Amino acid sequence: MIAILSPSTTHKHHDQPPKLIVISFDGFKWDYLDFVKNSFNYSTPNFDMLISSGVSISNDGVLNAFVTKTFPNHYSIATGRYEENHGIVGNSFYDPLFNETFDISSPDGTDSKWWDGKSGKLVEPIWITNQKCGCNGTCECERYSGVVFWVGSDVEGQHPTRFLHYNKSMDFKDRLIQLLEWFTDEESPINFGMVYFNEPDSTGHEYGPNSTEIAKKIIELDKLLGEFLEMLKEKKLMSSVNIILTSDHGMVYQREVIILSDYVDVSLFQIYGTSLVYNILPKPGHLEEVYKILSNISHLNVYKKEHIPTEYHYRNNRRILDLVLTVEEGYRVCMSRNDTYCMLMKGDHGYNNSLKSMHPIFIASGPAFKVNYKLERPFEIVDLYSLMCYILKLPPHDNDGDFKRVESILNIKREVYLTENLV
Repeated sequence: MIAILSPSTTHKHHDQPPKLIVISFDGFKWDYLDFVKNSFNYSTPNFDMLISSGVSISNDGVLNAFVTKTFPNHYSIATGRYEENHGIVGNSFYDPLFNETFDISSPDGTDSKWWDGKSGKLVEPIWITNQKCGCNGTCECERYSGVVFWVGSDVEGQHPTRFLHYNKSMDFKDRLIQLLEWFTDEESPINFGMVYFNEPDSTGHEYGPNSTEIAKKIIELDKLLGEFLEMLKEKKLMSSVNIILTSDHGMVYQREVIILSDYVDVSLFQIYGTSLVYNILPKPGHLEEVYKILSNISHLNVYKKEHIPTEYHYRNNRRILDLVLTVEEGYRVCMSRNDTYCMLMKGDHGYNNSLKSMHPIFIASGPAFKVNYKLERPFEIVDLYSLMCYILKLPPHDNDGDFKRVESILNIKREVYLTENLV
C-alpha cells in the first residue's frame, strides 16, 4: 500500500533542493565485496564503479551502534541517535512503564509511544528534518521525502511525504522504480529518498557469511545496483543525485550454541531479545543469584545495568533492564533445544560493535562527494545523520554524531549550512 501525505501546495519549483538517495542492504558486511572476489573470483562491476566514482572506507567499515541489530541501527542512521537515546534498544524489548513488549512484528509497533526517545521530542528522523525545512521557510524551497520500508517510516505522527507500508515480498527492482517515480513526480517531486532491502541478511542467517549462497546474493545485488544506475541515467538524475549505500550490521558464522536452560532456572527471570544479546529482568530478590550464575557460564558476558561499558551508549534508558547478557563472537544463546530456529541458524549478528565482523559497508557517490577517495578510519553510524543534513543543506535536529568524522569525504563548499548546529 502506498501512503501519501498531501503537500501544503503542489506546484513546480524553480529552485531545486539537493537530492539524496540512501540505500540499505541489510546485513551487508563491510568486506563482502572482497570476499566474493578473493574466494570465488566473482566480479562486482557496479559496486566497483560506485566506489571509483565516489568514496568508501578502506578498512573495517562503519562503526555501528550496540546492539548490532536491524531496527536499532536503521533508526540510528535515520536519527543520528544512539540506542539509549532513540529508545529502539533491540528488535524486541520490554518497556517497564508501559508493561508491554515491543517486537518488530508487533501489531502496535507503529505506535509513536515506542519511537519518541526517553521523553518525547528527543528524536527526529531525517525525512522529517527535510520536510520541516521546506515547510517553515528556513530553506530555499519546499521539500518532500519518500521512503520505501525504512525502519520508523510508517510510525504514526512521523510519516514521510510518501512511504510504503512494509511488504517483504515486493520485488527489489519495483522498490527502486517506485522511489524514482517519486523523484520525477511533476507536481511535488521528492528530493530525499530512502530504500531498504532485506538482503543479504536473510541469506546470511540461513547459510552463513562465508557461503556460496552469500556470494551469489552479492552478485544479484550488484546486478540490481547496475539496473538502478541505468534508471537514474534514463531519468536524467545521475548527475544531480547523491547516493549513500550502506547497511546496519555484518554477520558471523555460528560455531556453537549455549543452551541457557542447562545452566540456570529460567523461571527466575524474564528475558527479552534474540540469541546474541538479551535484556534480563530477574524476579524480585533474585538479581544477585541470577547474575552470579550467568557470570560463571563460559563465553557469556553479563553486565549489571550500572556497569554496562560507557562506550556502548547502552545504559540510560528504562528499556535497558537490570542485566544485559552478551556472548563471545561465534557463540549464540538459545533458551532450549526446542527452539529450532535458534539452534539451526548458521549466521547471526548482535555482537559487540567493536568487532570488525559486525561492521557494515559504506559507499557514497555524487556531486557532494570526492572521487575515488578512501577513508582510512571508520566513522560511527550516528554520524550519517549530520552527513545527510549537510548534503541536503538542512539545520539538523539534536543528534549524537560528530560531523568532523565524515567531513573529509565531502567535495562541496559550506554554503547555507548552519555549521553551529553540527555536533
